[in-house]
Amino acid sequence: MPRKSNVLLVLAVFIQVGVILTLYIEPIYLISRSRLNISGTVKERVSIVIASNRADNIRTLKERTDFSPIVPTSLVDRTDLNLSGSSEDIIKHLYLKALDQCDKVYCMILDDDIVFIYNELKDVLFDNLLSYNNDNNYIFDCSKRGFLRKNYTPNGNGSLCRIYSRYAVRALKQCIPTCNKPVDICLEECLEGFEEKRFLLAQHAGYKSSRWS
Repeated sequence: MPRKSNVLLVLAVFIQVGVILTLYIEPIYLISRSRLNISGTVKERVSIVIASNRADNIRTLKERTDFSPIVPTSLVDRTDLNLSGSSEDIIKHLYLKALDQCDKVYCMILDDDIVFIYNELKDVLFDNLLSYNNDNNYIFDCSKRGFLRKNYTPNGNGSLCRIYSRYAVRALKQCIPTCNKPVDICLEECLEGFEEKRFLLAQHAGYKSSRWS
């Protein structure tokens, strides 16, 4: 009987602690968060580049997504549709053009065939990127579930949503033009020495990307 009483006592203590956290700690957290300049911080530190060669795909992605106050930039204009060379040469040219538009601390490159799983893009970026990781040796795959405290080995596959630090952008711009392999292998080799973090922000929408079509 005493043992059962001890269990009930411990359970009661846990319930009281939960009530206290709900009534006092959570409101304090919400108040402090409301004072954060989330929109301004993300706007100042993150560039967004949509990897597409069709204006209508870019417009569709904008309509599906709350990019405010971040203004995404199109990767390829219509004059680039007449590029010559192999498909791999064209892909590398397009990716380098995307990297040329990265002018902030972090650069997020998106395929145009994605759907975001959260409404508030800037809040997710702030919580999963800016407030925890400020190390320029990191890159981020934002299309895979992962743990921000764990490091993963970068690879060139599944590039639906990638975030590069300015150091990673610089490394890619120097390395890709000298790489004679397919672009996914080049990305993996050019990012050697960087650690990858993962958090799930976007998934495949189920239709074909126009990036390379």
